[in-house]
Amino acid sequence: MSPFFQRRCKILDVRRVRTSSYLASSNGMVESLHCSLHSGLSHYVNANHKNWEEFVRFYLISYRANPHTTTGYSPFYLFQGREMVLLSTDNLKARLPKNNTDDDQRLENLKTNLRLAYKLAAKANTVTSKQ
Repeated sequence: MSPFFQRRCKILDVRRVRTSSYLASSNGMVESLHCSLHSGLSHYVNANHKNWEEFVRFYLISYRANPHTTTGYSPFYLFQGREMVLLSTDNLKARLPKNNTDDDQRLENLKTNLRLAYKLAAKANTVTSKQ
């Protein structure tokens, strides 16, 4: 694991979690993603279900880039602190970074953005759970 990633995990209080093998109920969040993945891929695979791996990466990009109804934020935003930039013909031009921020500044920006996003997502989640 890179030092930058280790620092990010520490700031975000990310911990490794180990679950029991072959016991799907022990990891409900992952099972929920698997259900969504299965549902999404079922629209694109061929009749013999042999080409599903061609579509997984496209589904995951879509899943990570789109805001969830509960939080109002995309999973990518909640992890990166910024929206995902998807390629189009408009952004194929070479770009130079506007500012050369160091790792410490990047991490501070990430913490600030994510604190606000988590606060608003928790508020949205509380309102949704009361309904």
